[in-house]
Amino acid sequence: MPQNGDVVIHVTDMSLHTKDYAPTLSAGKKIVKALDKKEATRVYVQSTGNLEKDKVTIQDKIENDPELIALVRETNAKGGKVFFSFPKGGAPTKLGRDTEQFINSKNGKRKLRGLAKEKSEE
Repeated sequence: MPQNGDVVIHVTDMSLHTKDYAPTLSAGKKIVKALDKKEATRVYVQSTGNLEKDKVTIQDKIENDPELIALVRETNAKGGKVFFSFPKGGAPTKLGRDTEQFINSKNGKRKLRGLAKEKSEE
């Protein structure tokens, strides 16, 4: 259980986007900056389309980020610990606003009809 002097990083959700956001170069730098300002932030990771591979990529980005490693060392030196907090049952995955807009658009509806047709033919 976190105590005074500990740092808790809350992972609230994961969003799927249709836009190609530039991947966050240093997740640790964004997280440390957000902690200093006491505000939320978003980290973008390019998806491969393979959920298991994406989980490994995200974990690798976090474990090997020099800024996060420095945060952990600083916190440990002060007698604290760094915790990652996830909702019970895991972080929910939801559609990003841009994805919802695309699905509701003319082209999005056309794509959905095509996918439904392909699935019914299988």
